Amino acid sequence: MKNVLKVLVVAYGACAGVAMAHHSTSAYDYSKTENFKVTVQEFRWTNPHIFLVAKGTDRNGKTATWNIECGTPNINVRHGWKKDDLRLGDKIQVSIHPMRDGTPGGTLINVKLADGRTLFGPGNDIISKPAS
Repeated sequence: MKNVLKVLVVAYGACAGVAMAHHSTSAYDYSKTENFKVTVQEFRWTNPHIFLVAKGTDRNGKTATWNIECGTPNINVRHGWKKDDLRLGDKIQVSIHPMRDGTPGGTLINVKLADGRTLFGPGNDIISKPAS
């Protein structure tokens, strides 16, 4: 019985980091949509989420740096994303559900690339809208 308890404690400890890494989406206002043009500053293809950092104009017309969550790599790949779709300096158009607190950022609905393709993110019904 002692060995079983030790195994369970180790297993729980191994999973705790992954469980804690997942977060709520309550920071995003899903009742609002914002669309704007930005320039890619950074594109991080990481687990558990892909992140886009981009510079553009905020809702007040001032230059801002936007932090945008783009979903998970495994799901995005199934819907047409590739690691090299976004590169430093790319000029793109994004649609997001913004942060509730008004800071520049949100969760991606879609991104329109310079080559004309549209890629969908977690803020969209990507199952019914595959990459075009």
